[in-house]
Amino acid sequence: PNYYEQYFSTIDFRDYPAVKGFFVVDEPTYGQLVDTESRYLTWFNENYGDGTYEFWSNLFSRYVTNWKKGDYKDKTYDDYAGHYLSTLSRANSINKHFSIDYYTLRKTDGGIYMADTNLMAHVDAATRAKNAGVKFSAYVQAFGGYADDTSYREPTTYAEIDWGVNNLLSFGATTLKFFHYREYKKDKLVGMLSDGVPNDRYYWTQEALEILRKWDHVYLSYKWDHIYTNVGTGSRDSINPAFEYVRNIEKPITNVSGVKSKYDITMNEFTDGDGNKAFMLCNYDEPLMQRKNKVTITMQNAEGLLYYRKGEPTTVLLEKGKFEIELDAGEGVFVIPLYKK
Repeated sequence: PNYYEQYFSTIDFRDYPAVKGFFVVDEPTYGQLVDTESRYLTWFNENYGDGTYEFWSNLFSRYVTNWKKGDYKDKTYDDYAGHYLSTLSRANSINKHFSIDYYTLRKTDGGIYMADTNLMAHVDAATRAKNAGVKFSAYVQAFGGYADDTSYREPTTYAEIDWGVNNLLSFGATTLKFFHYREYKKDKLVGMLSDGVPNDRYYWTQEALEILRKWDHVYLSYKWDHIYTNVGTGSRDSINPAFEYVRNIEKPITNVSGVKSKYDITMNEFTDGDGNKAFMLCNYDEPLMQRKNKVTITMQNAEGLLYYRKGEPTTVLLEKGKFEIELDAGEGVFVIPLYKK
């Protein structure tokens, strides 16, 4: 707030066509949410609340407690998210959303791993957005390192960026942001630029977005419902800790009677405005391993499937209800069952 008042309080941003909105607060504490509401919600609605500007905020996920500071240490995450949804998300902006950032790709001295609470963090946020009637938004990990926290690993392959995009699409995210664009050498943070020059992560991001733009009109006609998981027969362990976090809330996919995969997968069900079902199938194997993942799905009653892979549609007829596909590392496909009319 002080930064804004010092530099921008006398500027009318409507005089600048390039300004599309305001990133109001990032990862606020509960107190900062209250402060932002009192300072800027009325200001925004009175000056830019014609429904054409963005009023953007990004919250901590449910597994981070940094928001518990000051006079609000007794608050729960339900209080924190609920306060945002009942106040700031109701700004008269072009979009109403619930946004979090959660970065899954990690490393230790002994190797690499995917953070266990990834799925539940995004299921939680997507559910809150759905119940509140707002859009779900999230961030793709395109950085590595940060200050003294070296557990965040730097994506070094397209598969890791592709997995980040598909993982968020699985939960119905309609706005994707990529963290981080430029590097901060003093904080040891690397992003999509190296010494001011676009690096591989920049071009991988452009590739992933180019693919998404080919079929986003289909994706955006559906809304997320719920998650389902399957541990692969070739997975190292008989359980996936991330899957255990959602075990009690996951539900089967409509008219899917059997699922078999070489490595771990997620399936998230969607519904369009006419009640038609679809699902997003994602390779949940560690993307850096670069392993193909053969998946067999058995459908009931469906004659065929229309699926979108790398942005392109393919229609297949099913024999005995079986659909087989070999997913690339980090890959996701959007599947629409086809039935007799």
